[in-house]
Amino acid sequence: MKGKLVVAGLGLALVGAIAAESARYWRHPGQPLALGASASNHALPGTLTTRGGSAHGTYSLKYTAEVARGQDPMISLSLLGSLELWTVRVDADGTLIRARFAGQASAGVPDADATGATSALQQGFAEPVYIALDPKGQVTDLRFHPGLSRLPQTTWRSLAIGLLQFIAGDSGATLWQSNERDENGVLIAEYDAASAGGYDKRKLRYVSEYLPELKHRVIESSQHFDFDGAALPLHVSERESIGVTTGKLGLPEMAASTTLELKRSSLEPATLDPAWLAEVAGFERLDLQATGTARARQSSLDEAMASRMTFEEAMLGLYPGPDGKTPKAADAYHALMGQLRQSDSALPKLLDHIKKRGPLRNTLLAILRDSGTVDAQKALCDLLDDPASNATDRADIVRDLSLVKTPTADTLQKLTSLMHDPVLGAQAEFGVGANAYELRDSAPALAQQAVSTLVQDLQQAPDDVQRRRALGALGNSGADSALSVVQPYLGTGSEATQVSATEALRRMPGAQIDLLLADQLRHSPLAAVRIAAADAIRYRDPTPPLVSALSESLHLEPDVSVRHAVLDVAVFFLRQSSVLRDALAFVAANDPDAKLRGAAQQALN
Repeated sequence: MKGKLVVAGLGLALVGAIAAESARYWRHPGQPLALGASASNHALPGTLTTRGGSAHGTYSLKYTAEVARGQDPMISLSLLGSLELWTVRVDADGTLIRARFAGQASAGVPDADATGATSALQQGFAEPVYIALDPKGQVTDLRFHPGLSRLPQTTWRSLAIGLLQFIAGDSGATLWQSNERDENGVLIAEYDAASAGGYDKRKLRYVSEYLPELKHRVIESSQHFDFDGAALPLHVSERESIGVTTGKLGLPEMAASTTLELKRSSLEPATLDPAWLAEVAGFERLDLQATGTARARQSSLDEAMASRMTFEEAMLGLYPGPDGKTPKAADAYHALMGQLRQSDSALPKLLDHIKKRGPLRNTLLAILRDSGTVDAQKALCDLLDDPASNATDRADIVRDLSLVKTPTADTLQKLTSLMHDPVLGAQAEFGVGANAYELRDSAPALAQQAVSTLVQDLQQAPDDVQRRRALGALGNSGADSALSVVQPYLGTGSEATQVSATEALRRMPGAQIDLLLADQLRHSPLAAVRIAAADAIRYRDPTPPLVSALSESLHLEPDVSVRHAVLDVAVFFLRQSSVLRDALAFVAANDPDAKLRGAAQQALN
């Protein structure tokens, strides 16, 4: 993000949620809402829970945050209401806490409508969140309901660090320091047993940053924890201000300030709902460094893309100008894609152009594919069944459905139903494999069902053509569960079948696959298979078995076409392996083929 000032924390989420069109995103430095201290072996009362059982605490919470440039406020938010905390799990790995807020949340942005930000914040804080701490008491990550926007995510994280992160000292210590992490970087904090009871904490300084172009400075830091000997803290208060700069002079260009007050109103033993562990397993994870979960970051990016142009401007931008060039086409494409992901209001207009076979038809079909929304995929399936679609249209649509990054169950079912179509079957079967690959994490049962269908198709293949097609589809799926049916074809059958089987290994995870590919590259008697092994290795991490096989082939492979294929892969991994650099130096100095020597030397240069 060169050239953009990024303030770690809350501010980034706020601006990203309500002003995605802005070129700057602000993150608020580490201030928070968390709850107590850590499960620790140290003799301090500041442990969130004991190993003897779980607890449920109810608290009143007041929290404010503001990001300002100089004297000019940029963003602000507040939370006022009740906070509930449950200890869900305490073991050798740390503590898992469930938190839920009930109250009022509000956000403000000068000279802008903050309704969207307040709505996002209020909605996000109506959902439960899970907070994980390591055995020391360091917050490590949070888990959110799928689809939650960045603003509540980063606000929850700031709160969790502020209320929960208490790193105990040695037994009997009254003054100690600890190295800790928040959402900005690594810092030194100082703890002090207060004379009036409880513990004071303050941040002293940051020692490293997650983003090296930013520098954070502690302007003010004061935090107090009170405990009453129970598992959860009785009272937590905090006031903090962090300055942020990108300049060499070190003068803060921006400051993020927070206050919080947490008071316990009740504490009781917790009766845990067994559904909670299943719930947290399906939630999205946010660690300390990320600016949001992957889905939330994508949503913010979609907002930014959608805001670049209106629908009409984007449509015009796709057309070539008088000189035949389309300088705005890329922005227009992404604007329409973002608009589709934000709302389906543009979909009827796109479909009208497509059905009328307008000049942008193919581009708009690709936009439907790349937007990947449920409605866009349904529209593609409907177009596939439209009697007005000709054979070329149908082939293009099947290909587009094969390339969707977030396929629905209906999309997968549509492709599966076409696997034995005499015209569309091959592409549909490849698409079933590609869909299974994209669904492997989000819907593993559905993905495995698709893989089982492909395995059955391979086992029942009546001829070499069908067999190779099924192997190609299984290769697209990347499913290691199919290895047992793929492996027999690595060394038997026609040359084309052995090539397809070797290519099918490229996405399968695991060390065993690395060893199989290395063996194919070294020992297959067929040059085409050795080339296929080299190409498959490109899709993988350069593990020692693969690097060794590539290096050996550059030294010993007799077929120049295979050496060319291996050289391409070695160059691809060159920056990750000194062994491959040495192998390229050998090729540059000794290979009998002049083109190979030149290519190796050019890569080294």
